[in-house]
Amino acid sequence: MQTNLQQEKEQADLCPFGVALVKLRKEKGLSQSRLNILGELNVTSLRKIEKGQMQPGISIAVRLVIATGADIGDFFKQLAESENLIVPIKNSDKTCKLSESEQIENLIENIPTKDLSEVKSLFGVLFSEFRRQCKVSQKTVAELAQYNLRNILNVENGTQDTGVMHALAMTSAVAQKSDITIDVFFRALQGLMLHQKGK
Repeated sequence: MQTNLQQEKEQADLCPFGVALVKLRKEKGLSQSRLNILGELNVTSLRKIEKGQMQPGISIAVRLVIATGADIGDFFKQLAESENLIVPIKNSDKTCKLSESEQIENLIENIPTKDLSEVKSLFGVLFSEFRRQCKVSQKTVAELAQYNLRNILNVENGTQDTGVMHALAMTSAVAQKSDITIDVFFRALQGLMLHQKGK
C-alpha cells in the first residue's frame, strides 16, 4: 500500500504532456490505436506517454500533436501556460510589427543551409535561430529553463533531440524576452518539419 507521500512523488514525476495529449486525442475523437498509426509510434510507447510515464522527445511530441489535426501552436502555448512556463513581462511595450506568417518565414529562411536531413532534431536548428534572432544567450536559456548548458549546445547543433518539456521550457525562456510567441515558434517548427518531410 502506497503512502500519500509516495503517490504525490509519483504524480510529480509524471510528464504533463501525456495528460494534455490524452485530452486532445479524446477531443478529436481519436482512439489510441488510430493515433499511434497516424503518429507513426508503437502502441506501447504511446500508452507510456499518455500515462505520463515517459517524456517523448520533441520530434515525437510534435508528430503526435500534428497527427491529431490540432493547431500545434495553440496546443504548446496552452501546455506552457498550464505548467506556468509563460511568465508575463511587466511593463513590456513590445509589439511585433510583423505578421505571424512573416515571423514564421523570417525564422525559417534564416536557418543555415546545411543538409537538414542529417540533423537529428529540427527543433534544435530552429531554436538556435529563434534564440539568435531574439538576442538571448545560451547561458540565459539554461538559467531560465533550468536546463544543462551542454545539452542546449547539443540540441542547437541538431545532435540531440530534447524531451518535450525541456523544449517547451527552452522556448518559453526565449519567448519571454521576444516579440515571437511560443505558438508562432511551434507553427514555424511544424512548417519546417512538413517542408523537410516533403523533400
